[in-house]
Amino acid sequence: PTSADFTLKDLYIDFYPVDNLWLKIGNQIIARGESNLLISSDVNNPRDLSTIGLQDLDDIRVNIPSILASYNVGFIKQEVIVSFDDKTNKVARSGTAFDPAAAFLGASIITNVSRPRYDISYAVRNKIRLSGLELDLSTGEYNNKQLSTLSSSTFGTTTTLNTQQDRIFYLGLSGNVAFSDVVLKFDTSHKRGKRFPLSNPLIGPWSENEVSEFSMGADYSGFGDLSINVELASTYIHNYSAQLANKRNEYGYSLRFDWRLYNDSLDLSLQHANILGDNGSFSSVSALYELSDRVNLRSKFISFDSNSNTQQLYPYRHQDLIELTVDYYFN
Repeated sequence: PTSADFTLKDLYIDFYPVDNLWLKIGNQIIARGESNLLISSDVNNPRDLSTIGLQDLDDIRVNIPSILASYNVGFIKQEVIVSFDDKTNKVARSGTAFDPAAAFLGASIITNVSRPRYDISYAVRNKIRLSGLELDLSTGEYNNKQLSTLSSSTFGTTTTLNTQQDRIFYLGLSGNVAFSDVVLKFDTSHKRGKRFPLSNPLIGPWSENEVSEFSMGADYSGFGDLSINVELASTYIHNYSAQLANKRNEYGYSLRFDWRLYNDSLDLSLQHANILGDNGSFSSVSALYELSDRVNLRSKFISFDSNSNTQQLYPYRHQDLIELTVDYYFN
């Protein structure tokens, strides 16, 4: 049998009620921050993790009901973001190729989900732009987009997990600066209220620790039709315990090349990313060819690499993917 899923994505209004005040209200994506590897200060929207690597890292945000209010005062832009959805990250359905339960190697698990303590998340941001330099200072509280285990129990071969979204307070600073063909960028934050799994993630409660996150990257476009993006990221867990599944310091990286060829009718992309705090990685090659004004041809190949059952991508190590797509546009 087949089924169809319908999802409401962009449905919002934006307008200026008074001079210098911009409002954007509705189901939307509000992307902030400079990192694709970390969810450092870009905390408003959940992510689609149902097909790891199939979508670009900067295209996996999921729309939620939000209000964005932006006000300009000289070279300072002030923003207030309020969201009204307790939606978690989207994961693959049970039994499908990217089922996250595959990591538990067939264990029988029942998950009870409690509502978050607060349904509303918020962030306040101040952006400063000065001759090529942009800085963004932000703070707020939000519901973590993944579930944490508060308690667990085992009866026979079945484990019951009682879970809830963490309520996280964060303080973040991000920015970028442009020099000719190079854009340098960084994203850092400190968070309180986040829980981390123990070495056996089926045991609760998970440990609540403060965490500091940092990433830095660069975009280079000085090679004609070739552009290069590189990013390095790290996290540091405070009051660390050896019982945690995570390491005290964790690192990740991403490297990407994009070419535009044949009078911009062919786009080629090559990417390799190492999962933060995990030796598992994935590589992808994609192409988009504009055959005509109405027809586009797309292809993508993804390879997953993992050699230890403790790595996040280990259950997917034999699930390399080839995708071919034809897009036809009606006038």
